[in-house]
Amino acid sequence: MFKISKKDMLYLVLYSIPNAILSFVILYVINNAISGAEGFLASYVGPAFIAIIIYTYLLNISFQKRLNRYSFALLYRNEKIIFDKILKTPLITLEKMGTERFFTAVEDLRSFAFLPETITHTINSLLMIFLCIIYLFTISTSSALVIIALIVVITGLYFLVITKMSKHVKTLREYNEDYFKYVKDVMDGFKEFKIL
Repeated sequence: MFKISKKDMLYLVLYSIPNAILSFVILYVINNAISGAEGFLASYVGPAFIAIIIYTYLLNISFQKRLNRYSFALLYRNEKIIFDKILKTPLITLEKMGTERFFTAVEDLRSFAFLPETITHTINSLLMIFLCIIYLFTISTSSALVIIALIVVITGLYFLVITKMSKHVKTLREYNEDYFKYVKDVMDGFKEFKIL
């Protein structure tokens, strides 16, 4: 149900690339300045470094505004699809399924509103890791191999936890439907009190 177009995916990737490269350049300059590399002690490096930081900051602000606008537009389009389907569903089917199921669907959809930001951060992080590992290989091969091994272990643990958690998502969704059923019962009870 939740759809991101290829054009939108391309937009998210195109933002991530310059952001990751700029972040890497910042780390590269800091590392070389601390280690006392000759070329990084020149007088022009400081202003250039500050300019890169300001540019990265402005790029992030600009993109966050666009990303928020995009996320809300995406959420609106997908909520509209859900409500269009609800309007086309026969009343008998709606009553059988219960309104709580639709509340849960809308709430699930709202949790996907963070998906574009998550995609962007993931791509940015992967590019940053890739650039840093390449740089680390140029400094120390053994350190780079240790870092890669740690990344593989942490990724394996992450997927293990996610796999175990996904089994509980269905149960949580059922609890959520029960919650909305109780909310509906309370609202109906208040209506009855007002009528009396």
